[in-house]
Formats: sequence, C-alpha cells, structure tokens
Amino acid sequence: MPSLKKHILYYRDYAKASLDEVVEFTKRKDYNTLYCKVLESCYVRNDGGKFKLIPLPQNAQIAPTYGMLAEDINEDGNLDLVGVGNSYEPEVVYGRYDAQIGFTFLGDGKGNFNSLSSMESGFFVNGDAKGMARIETSKGSMIVVTQNNDSVKTFLMKRSVKGSIVKAGKDESSAVLYLKKSRKRKLDVGYGATYLSQSSRTILINGQVDSLKIFNSKEGLSRTVRFNKH
Repeated sequence: MPSLKKHILYYRDYAKASLDEVVEFTKRKDYNTLYCKVLESCYVRNDGGKFKLIPLPQNAQIAPTYGMLAEDINEDGNLDLVGVGNSYEPEVVYGRYDAQIGFTFLGDGKGNFNSLSSMESGFFVNGDAKGMARIETSKGSMIVVTQNNDSVKTFLMKRSVKGSIVKAGKDESSAVLYLKKSRKRKLDVGYGATYLSQSSRTILINGQVDSLKIFNSKEGLSRTVRFNKH
C-alpha cells in the first residue's frame, strides 16, 4: 500500500512552536510556498469563463474593506458598489487604519466605476465598520452597517418604486434579470454576504427591469416574473 504521508496536510500549533521548529518547517521541500502579490481591494470579473482581479477605485484602498454590497443604487440598470471598512485592531505603534468613511461607486455596466462623495450619496460610516447587509422594513429597503464598540448605522435607500421586490423561495438560489435595451444580468440569491452578514433574500425591482427568471439550487427554472411598465 503506498504511503499517504505526502498527501496528509502537515499541522503544527505554531503558537507553541519553538523558533527552530518554525525555521525547519520553512525548509520543507514537499510543500508549495504561496505569496501574496495583490494587496488591493478588488472585485473578480468573469470574462466569459476567465476570471480577472480588478482593483476597486482609490477610495476603497485607503483602509481595509470589510462589508460591501452590490446593488443598483441609481436605478440605471447597472450594479453599483457600497462598502465600509477600517480596522482598530493594529498595535498602538502602528496606529489605527481609520481613513475609510464608506464608499459609493456607480457602475457603468462595463466594469468601470465613478466614485461619489459622502455628500452626494448620503452614505457615511467612519467607525470600525465590519458587517453590512440590506434588509426589507416597513419603510422600505434599508442598508444596515455594524461597527465594533459602536452603534449600528442604518440608511434608507431612495427608490422610485417603493416596496417593489421579489422574494426568493427556500430553494431558489439565482436569477436572471431582463432589462431594457436588450440587457440582462445574472445574480445569486444566497444565504450570506460579506463579513459574516446576511441580507434579505429579495431582489430589488426598478423601472429598468422588464422581467426575471428565478432558478433553483439545481439550476432548474423555478418561475418567471414579468412586470408592467412603470
């Protein structure tokens, strides 16, 4: 029987390891060495089955980014990005990473983004922000942001069609939106989001959406929803 030794992941509690043990492990030849070459906050673009890392605009690079949502904020049919960050955890000698005040990037549907100031967007979170989610309330769609050792912040989304949403069923996991000008967009309707967050399992509908098809977890068509012109 062939040895399984080379297939077993080597494990060691390095919190208790000596310096000699750490140095010895770095000399092992039977494991690959991985390097971190990209430190920017990025999104992954699907170019027809080939995936490419694209750095986010500069406003997302001034501090660590944690929570982020992709929504059609300005209702033009293109996905936009809203995000938060910062970290108060570094040691005192380095200081806090606290330059982030939240960002809003408007997308053009081609992978490019235009950054809005907090005055233009009304979105401002300058604390040690982490979790971020969109929930549905009696007042409408609301963005919720958590902060370590601070209050929860909420932002009501301005929408031209109040309360126009489609709620995903238990086994429904994705949808294709058919938009005006012969455009379409696929989205996942998952049970989790960035940094341990979970948004409402709903799809926001605006005047750009003509219809949508919702699919189950086995990629089978679950239902088709059509909308009247707004």
